[in-house]
Amino acid sequence: MRTAGTLDHLFTLQRPDTTAASGYTDVPPRVWGSLAANLAGSDESMRGGGPAAITGQTIVIYHRQDVRASWRLVDVETGAVYEVRQYGDPDGGRTWLQLMVAEVE
Repeated sequence: MRTAGTLDHLFTLQRPDTTAASGYTDVPPRVWGSLAANLAGSDESMRGGGPAAITGQTIVIYHRQDVRASWRLVDVETGAVYEVRQYGDPDGGRTWLQLMVAEVE
């Protein structure tokens, strides 16, 4: 069971936006979340014509209904970018939203 005290990372949620220079638009408000490595490890994909290392992570935030798999999160402190791959309500209680993400390096 998570508590508010374990939400120790501040993230900016971003949704895809073809009119924005970066391709994404911030979605307020910023959200607190917990970050943990997935046991599945990492993957590699193509980014900008070359391979990019992608590390699997799980981010848990308070439940919201607007987050989609095409969104991403940016860690406010470190600037790390995480692409949302999958998401769900782990216990069906609409308290937490579990995001399976990949950090793009």
